[in-house]
Amino acid sequence: MKYKYIFSIIFILMIQSLHAQNREEKPEIDGEFGCIIEEPDERYYINLAEIMRESTERGIETMKLVRVNIHFMLKTNGTGNFTETGDNNGTSRTGYNFANDLIVRCNSMLGWNPKMNLPPGNTTANPQKKFRYVLDEVYFHRDDNYYSFNADPYNTYGEKTDSVINIFFTDEPSASSPTGYAGTLNEFSKIKYTNIGSVYAKYLVSPDYSGTLFVTARTVIHEVGHT
Repeated sequence: MKYKYIFSIIFILMIQSLHAQNREEKPEIDGEFGCIIEEPDERYYINLAEIMRESTERGIETMKLVRVNIHFMLKTNGTGNFTETGDNNGTSRTGYNFANDLIVRCNSMLGWNPKMNLPPGNTTANPQKKFRYVLDEVYFHRDDNYYSFNADPYNTYGEKTDSVINIFFTDEPSASSPTGYAGTLNEFSKIKYTNIGSVYAKYLVSPDYSGTLFVTARTVIHEVGHT
């Protein structure tokens, strides 16, 4: 009986190991967005202290930190977005919580660079992405004049514009998912910001918080990449 018990445990462990290998070969696909959402394995998680030490060095092979500010644009009456104390929808999830969760998700996605599958059999390298985001400050602005996606809050509410990329979350009711634009496509410009709409609207209608973070992180990475 003892040996049967031991054999059963070994068999279960073997099945779990095979299942884990299959997941690694076939990453999970998110049904709503049709994108691979499997978390990168632990070799992609990099200690920020190590990055900070390396980021003082120059060169394409050293990891760099990109500092970002996140701004939540609210209506003058304090509604329409996350706040310092909650989500304006009955829960205690604050803008600080969302901003931190978002940067974690962004860095998780930046930590994975899948190999190209076209053309078949190609030998194109897939090196590690050599940058990560670090959250510098979180701001909350109650101002009807800059609540809308069509308004440009950068000149009024941009902070540390000489050294930090500013990300504004505004309201865009015509979009069903986060959409945005970069302040400039000029690589030599010192104007570094992006305006992203419908993040809060997506959060309100989606029961999947992780999914909201995913589409928002995808948009942030895309738009910040333009700056």
